[in-house]
Amino acid sequence: MPAYSVLSPTGTILDYVDHCETIVSVLKAEPGTMIGYPFEDQATHFVPVIAWGLCGDGTLVPMTMEGAWDGVEPRHQFHFVMHPDGKCQTVETCFATLEEVVAEYRASLTKG
Repeated sequence: MPAYSVLSPTGTILDYVDHCETIVSVLKAEPGTMIGYPFEDQATHFVPVIAWGLCGDGTLVPMTMEGAWDGVEPRHQFHFVMHPDGKCQTVETCFATLEEVVAEYRASLTKG
């Protein structure tokens, strides 16, 4: 998979391996857009998405103060984007509610 780089808030260049080669533009995220991390203890941690990175291939990646996907490669940790209307999406799937995406995470724990 190709790599792409983003500049961190501290000025260091961070490389990610993903479907996106280059972030060509940055678009402001709607207030209330969050990246969510569900945990086994039933808690879900949220981080505000401040922008969307527009990749050269036309896809969008959520960006926080830590970088694209909050500085975590999506394939290494289960996390999702929650939009202001309450809909959630992972890299592969869209969900109507927070409860649905968290249930998917819990089901993946029993499979693995």
